[in-house]
Amino acid sequence: MWGVPVPAFDPRPQPIAETRDQTSKLTRWQNEVAQAGINVTLHEPTGAVADEILDQADAVDADFIVMGTHGHGAMYHLLVGSAAKGVLKHATRPVLLVPSQRS
Repeated sequence: MWGVPVPAFDPRPQPIAETRDQTSKLTRWQNEVAQAGINVTLHEPTGAVADEILDQADAVDADFIVMGTHGHGAMYHLLVGSAAKGVLKHATRPVLLVPSQRS
């Protein structure tokens, strides 16, 4: 039987890997936002994305969580999962999802 190869699925949470370039972009963004008078704190994650978001929301006693979504299809979410889905499933505070802009 011929078919499309399916990528291996690892159900264990994967840690977030930040590269130096990503960190420098975040630092530049933090500085730009700070100039507008908004306090932003960067956090270096060590665990699964949804868990990190929920832990940080608890740590700062956030009123709510705002997240962007990538707009991937159902198959992607079935195979890979979604940070937004994990946050929505376990959040104890309101969550606002902002959809990605498609061209």
